[in-house]
Amino acid sequence: MFEQLERRLLLDSQVLISELMAINDSTLPDGDGEFSDWLEIHNPGAEAVDLTGWQLKDSGNTWPFPSISLGPGEFRVIFASDGRQTVQNPVDPYVDPEGNLHTNFKLAGDGEYLALLDATGTVVHEYDEYPAQTADISYGIGQNVETTQFVAPGDSARYLVPTEDPGDWTAVGFDDSQWATGDTALGFANLVPGLAVRNIKASVSVGHLDTAFQVLNNPGMQSYVNSENIDVLNYFNSGGQGHYGNDAPFPGFTGAMDDFVVEATGFVAIPAGGAWTFGVNSDDGFSLELDDGTNHFSMSYPTPRAPADTFATFDIPEAGTYSLRLVFYERGGGSCVELFAAQGTYSSFDAGAFDLVGDTANGGLGVQSEPVSGGGGGGAGFSGLIETDVQDEMKGINASMFVRLPFTVADPAQIESLTLKMKYDDGYVAHLNGHEVARQNAPDTPAWDSNATAERTDAQATAWENVSLSDHLDKLGAGGNVLCVHAMNYATDDGDFLVLPELAEVTYLGLGEHFFATATPGEANTAEHWLHVEDTEFSLDRGFYERLPEGEYYSLEITTDTPGATIHYTLDGSTPSQTHGIEYTGAIQFNETTVVRAMAFKDNHAPTNVDTQTYLFFDDVIRQPTNPDGFPAAWGGTTADYQMDPDVVNNPLYSDRLEEALLSLPTVSIVTDVDNLFGPSGIYTNPTAEGVAWERPTSVEWIDPQGTAEFQVDAGLRIYGGAFRGMGLTRKKTFRLLFKADYGPTKLDFPLFHAEGAVTSFDTIILRAGANDGWNNWGKANTQYIIDEFMRRTQLALGEPSAHGTFVHLYLNGLYWGLYNATERPESSFCATYFDGDKEEWDALNSGAPTGESNTATWNAMLAQVRAGLSDMASYQKIQGNNPDGTNNPAYDDLLDVDNYIDYLFSNFWGGTGDWPHHNWYVGCRRPPDSTGFKFFNWDSEGAIIVWSNLNANVTGVNSSVAEPYAALRQNEEFRMLFADHAHRHLFNNGPATAEASYARYEDLANLVELAIIAESARWGDQASSAPYTLAHWEAARDYVLNQLKAAG
Repeated sequence: MFEQLERRLLLDSQVLISELMAINDSTLPDGDGEFSDWLEIHNPGAEAVDLTGWQLKDSGNTWPFPSISLGPGEFRVIFASDGRQTVQNPVDPYVDPEGNLHTNFKLAGDGEYLALLDATGTVVHEYDEYPAQTADISYGIGQNVETTQFVAPGDSARYLVPTEDPGDWTAVGFDDSQWATGDTALGFANLVPGLAVRNIKASVSVGHLDTAFQVLNNPGMQSYVNSENIDVLNYFNSGGQGHYGNDAPFPGFTGAMDDFVVEATGFVAIPAGGAWTFGVNSDDGFSLELDDGTNHFSMSYPTPRAPADTFATFDIPEAGTYSLRLVFYERGGGSCVELFAAQGTYSSFDAGAFDLVGDTANGGLGVQSEPVSGGGGGGAGFSGLIETDVQDEMKGINASMFVRLPFTVADPAQIESLTLKMKYDDGYVAHLNGHEVARQNAPDTPAWDSNATAERTDAQATAWENVSLSDHLDKLGAGGNVLCVHAMNYATDDGDFLVLPELAEVTYLGLGEHFFATATPGEANTAEHWLHVEDTEFSLDRGFYERLPEGEYYSLEITTDTPGATIHYTLDGSTPSQTHGIEYTGAIQFNETTVVRAMAFKDNHAPTNVDTQTYLFFDDVIRQPTNPDGFPAAWGGTTADYQMDPDVVNNPLYSDRLEEALLSLPTVSIVTDVDNLFGPSGIYTNPTAEGVAWERPTSVEWIDPQGTAEFQVDAGLRIYGGAFRGMGLTRKKTFRLLFKADYGPTKLDFPLFHAEGAVTSFDTIILRAGANDGWNNWGKANTQYIIDEFMRRTQLALGEPSAHGTFVHLYLNGLYWGLYNATERPESSFCATYFDGDKEEWDALNSGAPTGESNTATWNAMLAQVRAGLSDMASYQKIQGNNPDGTNNPAYDDLLDVDNYIDYLFSNFWGGTGDWPHHNWYVGCRRPPDSTGFKFFNWDSEGAIIVWSNLNANVTGVNSSVAEPYAALRQNEEFRMLFADHAHRHLFNNGPATAEASYARYEDLANLVELAIIAESARWGDQASSAPYTLAHWEAARDYVLNQLKAAG
């Protein structure tokens, strides 16, 4: 038996049989139009492999490869058709009209031995045996492709159609600033309106669609061919007519004709996603296919018939251009064919809805096609790839184009392989940092006006051609590099041209043997194609439950729709697996807080993800003990703290309100292996440890007390913060949730925040424990838990972006953990979302330290101008990217958003923020040349108003750290006037900083958390005091703040 590869095991360079289909009823036709068995071989290595003398072997046959090579990363499909015995006088190896190889054996549908042997007869890969197969379900090695792209499709390139030799244009330092700029692919396609039609008179009787495909692919079965481009497909020669008038005769025929095949191709533009119904009226049979490279749609009527309709409704995923192919055949008698379409769902003809495809004058879908004659392949097959059309610059002028694509490599020593992938028409020479590294269809000594030495078809041009550059790794340099391509057309007036390079380090990871719900012949068998066990379903939903009378239980059933699957579940927060957990054999009964995690498994199927459901009982939460079962008594050197304080839960002022308090806010339930939190390497046991090494997998559930919205998602979990990581200040820790492909979706898509303008998709979320503003060894009686959220909402009220937040109750593995502030983190993804650009273009700094992949180069450039002085108008405007008169100067980088900065400063001056500005701040800036100036965000601002400060505190004299620009700016009269304008707007005429607006904003937040404070008091109120802080303490501090605000009015 072939050893199943462990998850994410690096495949070596050995060729393998990556996929097979032993019962191919309708998935992949071969070049004869037959649905033969097939297998796929793949070279995951960085070098080409010569397969001369290699063999494929099944249970009773051996088939030798001809002299062929398998390129690096290449996939090749071979049909197992027993040498195509249906073809007259087959040869071994048989090659069909499309160039596919055919073995001398077929694959056994009930499973058999299958192996790949090298030229010495050594088995390099085998299935011993593969299991019984199912029709149109493939089987093979699951794969994950890890690609580090240095040059990617769609990248911006500099290009030149030369009129003379430009010199050493392939060198890294060559000045290409005067060349044109465009995104790849570069090229052009010579398309015309309508469909391209081939009408083939057959030399055999054509009584079935399978025969029609054989006629198309075998010149020996064709008597003659007539071709044309036509606006619409509305042919009629004899017999009954279709729905539309103005019929055209089939190309080359008039009157009755028997036994012919029509192939119509083109590119149809579908203006909107959704349901589209295509209809074909035909006499006789036909097939219709639409494809955009990812999605495939088809319908057919394979046997002869009198004139009749066939309809199919396709769920088009998005607007775009789709390749269209219709094959029609006529056996005998009357002949006609029409192709029409309508948006929506239809099962019969509706003259008011349907229009002929191509009849744009009457509302029909637009279609274009390759000219049936002319130079080149026409480019119809790759027109959809072209991002920059260069026809006007190139056609009829020069067959050569020079292309430069810069890229960066941080450390070339870390690159283990390098692959150049090319789609091109018709030839090229590639250079890496001035060194030639690859060529195809190029003259020996190409000149600035050279032509390609051979012409390529559209099919050849659109297939990736891989070239290993691993022998040229020494050509890479640390920092800036350049890939240069001398692209060549076959002739100056050729009708099509294409150059699309990709440069990457590609690693293939083996993920075990699997069935695949979607076959991927010629491509990697990545996880989205696997045959999966259907997800588990729970009969009871997550949430809060009341205790049943003694002896009664809730009954939880877990099911999957996959026959023969096994379900494993756990009750301790750990992750179930095929070897861990309890096998589900019947309903789970419970009557107490219970966390259930379940997975379903079946051999050769991808298992389900882990489904997690938390069932919370009020009685258990309120009476949460000192030493709950399954949890350690200490967190490292700190005594564990789990108990809900009896002094609160038994207090008659609060005991009857606790259930209401627990339902006053949404609940977040975090569930993970207990050791991930509290084991020797747990993040709670080691709270000061930072970075990805201290990130643990977790389940996150959102439970709405109203039962109207919920989610469960798997994510990464870290401890977050600065000084309050340590146990000396608090035992209640802040968490960070990270949404990554390692665990589940790469974003959380959920409306966490209901404020105007708040987004609903997140890379990361912070669950703030309170820090300074908490009942710990710092906040004590002044604690409000809402100060930081209030300061961020104040910045929003001033009209500036800031991190949105809300409040939740948090549970860890079913234990209540307290009141938390769930908030966005103003890092690079936040900036890209609320401003513009991609997150990779933004730098975000936390108190001066770069976050993620950010750097400080732009920040330092801004500070350099600050330190040079901003008192004069020229300097003041330059840091904003302007001329002295305030008009934009493209030569200057916009490094400071002054209006944003003023409002940021104003909010902190208004709140008298303590423990600032030397830290507790975030900034973000899109890198030049697209910069719009640094943006400033309130963060960790709980030192305002009461805990570190008071409403009478004056911090307007700050001049360091994030306030350093302010120290320079206030020397500028224009800035001082602008600051005064902002202050006046905010402080008068019902502005957001008036006493009334501020009072209302604070009161709204206080009302939101007031009931929840009772539960927080029971959980953490005794952390820094023998007698717990309670709602009464919180209300006193709240009233102090509100009275101060009222007095200010």
